[in-house]
Amino acid sequence: MPTLDLDVVTHTITTETTHFSEWTLLEIPTIASFAPTSGIVGTQVTITGINFSATPEDNKVLMNGKQATVASSSATQITFMVPVGAVTGQIIVQTKFHTLDYTVVSPTNFTVDKNEPEIISFSPANGIVGATVTIVGKNFSTTQSDNKVLMNGKLATVASSSATQIVFAVPVGAVTGPIVVQTKFGTLDYTLSSTNFTVDSSEPSITSYTPSTGAVGTTVTITGKNFSATPSDNKVLMDGLPATVTSSSTTQIVFIVPGGATTGSFSVQTVFNQFQWTVLPG
Repeated sequence: MPTLDLDVVTHTITTETTHFSEWTLLEIPTIASFAPTSGIVGTQVTITGINFSATPEDNKVLMNGKQATVASSSATQITFMVPVGAVTGQIIVQTKFHTLDYTVVSPTNFTVDKNEPEIISFSPANGIVGATVTIVGKNFSTTQSDNKVLMNGKLATVASSSATQIVFAVPVGAVTGPIVVQTKFGTLDYTLSSTNFTVDSSEPSITSYTPSTGAVGTTVTITGKNFSATPSDNKVLMDGLPATVTSSSTTQIVFIVPGGATTGSFSVQTVFNQFQWTVLPG
């Protein structure tokens, strides 16, 4: 009867035990929870669990088949943004782990809230072209270029934005009517203000000037209204000759009497309303 080699048997058992131990370490990713549990498109969500990849691009997050942007990840957390087109439902995570792909589903649904923008109020209620207006509402984009503000179909310049506020300037060509806000969320949803913004007349008006006489090169200050605070947006002419505007505000323009000017009337032209003029008789 052959003799049993105990060393060989022991080695075989050890090898098999080690092999079994390696496979028990390959635990699949698991979603334990996520927060917040609801939000609009663009909301940042953090998933907590185990066995995720610490390399963000090795984790894929999907909602209703729409792939989300993964901002960061670790073995126990994934942070992502709710993608455009997402609807209420479970969150799916696909993770590359030990060269194998695993797919896991959240135990509960994430609720996708209505993401249409909404205007609650705006101030001031009236102003001329170029006036700064602040809209208060909800579901705006924090990226100002993702918000569009229109008045009478004219696109306004958005100066700043947050989820609840948009600041813009009344555009050239605007007329009295509702303010329209369009955001990038969803399918570029629109909302209209419930009340009208009143566009005041933006024609420049001269009330006085000083001094009333002077030679070429004299500095003259015009007082009035509806001038542009940007000097280059105002033009002053004397007998058709352009003067140099040195400074300006909405109520004042300072210019220098140009060479060749003679006694007579002068005029002011502004960028508002297609460069309308106002003329002060001589």
